Amino acid sequence: MLSYYFQGLALGAAMILPLGPQNAFVMNQGIRRQYHLMIALLCAVSDLLLICAGIFGGSALLMQSPWLLALVTWGGVAFLLWYGFGALKTAMSSNLELASAEVMKQGRWKIIVTMLAVTWLNPHVYLDTFVALVTWGGVAFLLWYGFGALKTAMSSNLELASAEVMKQGRWKIIVTMLAVTWLNPHVYLDTFVVLGSLGGQLDVEPKRWFALGTVSASFLWFFGLAILAAWLAPRLRTAKAQRIINTLVGLVMWFIAFQLAKEGIHHVQELFN
Repeated sequence: MLSYYFQGLALGAAMILPLGPQNAFVMNQGIRRQYHLMIALLCAVSDLLLICAGIFGGSALLMQSPWLLALVTWGGVAFLLWYGFGALKTAMSSNLELASAEVMKQGRWKIIVTMLAVTWLNPHVYLDTFVALVTWGGVAFLLWYGFGALKTAMSSNLELASAEVMKQGRWKIIVTMLAVTWLNPHVYLDTFVVLGSLGGQLDVEPKRWFALGTVSASFLWFFGLAILAAWLAPRLRTAKAQRIINTLVGLVMWFIAFQLAKEGIHHVQELFN
């Protein structure tokens, strides 16, 4: 079973090592020595929840409760068949004007119910809406966070600007960490699609070891990054180092925001094509 553990550990490490907003935030908090271990723990726990949901929840939901998706899907099928039949019936009517007039007599509530059915009985609308909300929420947050980092880096009085940043309360830091983690659509791709598809195919016991390996990678990485950054803090707290670090963090956040915006625009174009 250890082979499955190390497979999960290696895959988890491969997905978490690239520099992203989450890693940049943990590193920054480590350099400041400001709630860095708490932030590392919250990041690791967030990954734990997402990994378990992807490996156990996603596959279990489809295998054990397929009626959840089937209910919406077949409800949509029934409605679209009925609505399509009505449109074809009107189109093929020998007296098109009379048939069209009957359609025009529909009351306000029937039209409203039809609109609601068209919208809510389409299973794709839930995925599309979720992806759009996460993507554009992430873009807005990363632009705001990147602007703050660049503003600090370019301040004429870097010590004063850094002191203002250090005054952030615990809850503001926690909310920032949650936004960095949960407003990143790539995290759902990694945990639900990649890990979910690979781990979901395994039997119960190997699946547990595989999940444990991926979770271990998150805990080891985030705590290691936070502790290493805190240890290097005295060398990285010079004015020159702080300008470089804040500039890099700001540019990384903006670059990822730009990438997300491109994906979001592409997604919107697909919806309307």
